[in-house]
Amino acid sequence: MNKKTGTANFLLVLNQTQKTQEKLALKVLKADEFVQQERNQAKDLDEYLQEYQRKIREQHQCTVADLQRYRSFCGQLQHALIQQQEKVTLAESHLVTLRQSLMQQQHKISVLQKMIKQREQQLNAADEKKLQKTIDELSSRAYSSPSND
Repeated sequence: MNKKTGTANFLLVLNQTQKTQEKLALKVLKADEFVQQERNQAKDLDEYLQEYQRKIREQHQCTVADLQRYRSFCGQLQHALIQQQEKVTLAESHLVTLRQSLMQQQHKISVLQKMIKQREQQLNAADEKKLQKTIDELSSRAYSSPSND
């Protein structure tokens, strides 16, 4: 592998890593929006349940059958709320995982950029050394060759 190919390979890997990071960033954004939607839905369910229970308490006259239906419906609402809260927890967990992956990609990019910079500095130093050696050789030849005065 020649010197320029090594840098080109680093640049290729960097480009692919940046594309992966962009995709992950988009996934994080969508997952964050999804978490917010799930939280809002859980909040709405909770508020509806609280409001429904408040209305039941305010009713002074109701039959035993009505009371059983209210309790059954409240139980269903509570079950739906628990399920929704579980969905929120899962969505939040997924979001955390995606954010960690995004941070890892950002770290990879940082490392690759550092490696590319170091490689370019090495190549520049080698080129400078080579140029200096050529200049020294030419100077030495010019100094040691007889002059035609």
